[in-house]
Amino acid sequence: MVSKMDELFQANSDTKLATPYSRNEVTLNALRSDAIEDLIKKGVESSSSSTARTTAQGLEVNTTDNKTHQQSKMVVSGSGEFEAGFHGFHTDDQWKGNFTIKSTENGKTSTEKATFDYSGSMWDNIMGRTDKANVTIQRTGLDGKPIQTYVPAISEEVIKNGSYVMDPNGQPLRHAREAGSATNCQLDMSNSRGGNYDCNYLIKDSRLGKDISYNETRKEWASGSHEFRAVLRDRQGTVLGIVSQNFKTDAAGNLTEVQTNARKPMDLRK
Repeated sequence: MVSKMDELFQANSDTKLATPYSRNEVTLNALRSDAIEDLIKKGVESSSSSTARTTAQGLEVNTTDNKTHQQSKMVVSGSGEFEAGFHGFHTDDQWKGNFTIKSTENGKTSTEKATFDYSGSMWDNIMGRTDKANVTIQRTGLDGKPIQTYVPAISEEVIKNGSYVMDPNGQPLRHAREAGSATNCQLDMSNSRGGNYDCNYLIKDSRLGKDISYNETRKEWASGSHEFRAVLRDRQGTVLGIVSQNFKTDAAGNLTEVQTNARKPMDLRK
């Protein structure tokens, strides 16, 4: 069964989906940005609750820190585009979103630009391949200088003498490298996981002081809610934290609620 969010990663000619889904990706990215920075730089865990509604100006998101009760607001405006084309034996999809994020917190307002770029195919009927994609998310200042980029990455388990090398959490040690134009998002049908969608990135953000490997698993629950759960690692494979976002969308695919949590790597399970 295909989830509502997974429709983004299919050959869907309905261009009305392009804006809500690409905007959702950018919004979720922005909502977890500070949580990741606080976890990596300060070791501070966090939890926040957000409500969202679609207005004439774009997607308005109001967020409350569940610990400090501090409130913030952002409006994500802009649009997405969809294009499909037949190349060889499969259909290639192009999803592109260009947005402006206006944020207000503690009486201060800041504005950023954000882009979402997806290139891939849902299913190759000749080769029998599941959907695969190359996805990049970037936020910049108004001057065009990068603030944060989710670079497509390949995350590989480390094997030595024919056995997996395990990390301190009892999970296979993983190293990340840039994927270039290769696949960094794809369905995972292994371990009876029911077709979860996995995405791997390297987060490049000068505020973090180093590249962060971001290994994300996406799933939809029976209730219709969605979960993005990611393990954060350094380039050497050391686990730095876990970030999860549980969210809901309306019938048109727009975000309505988001719970964002960032914690230290205790009793890690992935």
